[in-house]
Amino acid sequence: DKAAAIEAAISRTLGLASHEDAALRSSLDLVASAIDDQRFRGLIDKALDSARFLTDEGGIVRSRQAISDDLARALEVDPAWTREQLRREGLAAIGAALDFPDLAAAVLAHGTEKGKVSWSRLSQTYAQSDDNARLGIWRELFLTEKSEPRKKPVTSGVIDAVPSLQPRLEAAFGAFLEHHERINALVTFEQSLALFSVARLILADYSAAKRRMAVLDYGDLIQRTRELFDSVDAAWLIYKLDAGLDHLLVDEAQDTSRDQWAILNRLTSEFLSGEGQRDLRLARTIFAVGDEKQSIYGFQGAAPEEFGKQRFDLGRRFHDKGDPFADVRLTVSFRSTRDVIEAVDAVFANPMAFKGLS
Repeated sequence: DKAAAIEAAISRTLGLASHEDAALRSSLDLVASAIDDQRFRGLIDKALDSARFLTDEGGIVRSRQAISDDLARALEVDPAWTREQLRREGLAAIGAALDFPDLAAAVLAHGTEKGKVSWSRLSQTYAQSDDNARLGIWRELFLTEKSEPRKKPVTSGVIDAVPSLQPRLEAAFGAFLEHHERINALVTFEQSLALFSVARLILADYSAAKRRMAVLDYGDLIQRTRELFDSVDAAWLIYKLDAGLDHLLVDEAQDTSRDQWAILNRLTSEFLSGEGQRDLRLARTIFAVGDEKQSIYGFQGAAPEEFGKQRFDLGRRFHDKGDPFADVRLTVSFRSTRDVIEAVDAVFANPMAFKGLS
């Protein structure tokens, strides 16, 4: 089965890294430095589920360079960057806005007694530290343990005594944040590329095994069907299928992937075009029902935000043809409790969670 075939592909790839492929071993080491063994398999599964990213339109596994280029564009990273370079540039930008010895001198002159003691030690530590440690000191100054901006990096008394310090602190904070975002983007790029470099080899092995056994998995069926419908020779097939379609029902629409929506759109392309094999006097219908908050099939490419987009596009197509279209909001639940619904609403009040809703 699929799970066994993937396990075999993983074992063969890891064996290759252990004995033959130094570049692959380097990628595995980088992944292992970021996650434990238990999470490794879960991330590999998610990477393999991103087959559309790992393969080209013909299903051929893409090169490491092509994947690197896409990741670099998505993360706005220059692959030539190094962490040392970014640290050096980050410190220079922060120092141009506010020199640490100047800040320490202001606190030692106008801070609290307790603050003067800690800043005296901090000033000595800063002078003796390398770039990485110095950036760590700036990080503790500007960010809390939860990586949230500190409201007051220094006390109000220091700012009152040296008013010119406030705009310099703000400029230094801006420079620090820019560095922080760039270094995080680079780390994400390096770790993601390492993970995908391993996953692409596992996928290549798994794909080769499928070809040897002459089998297709679930993802292949979706991808091959879309490729067929997108081909220049699909018109006749769509025309023949149109003869047997009266109604399209899409249940759990929030778990429908973009490829599946593309297939469904091709299947119903004649519904509103006035063409096809059917008697135009017989109205044909489309019904889709779903709830974006219940989307749980991200590992299969579910795109809950696509539900809202398709609803809008279908409404426009029906309106253009002069046919009725109903966008019905089901606001009453008969199988849950108020506490559960309020808990779900609280989760999706978070802007990050809300992004997938329409």
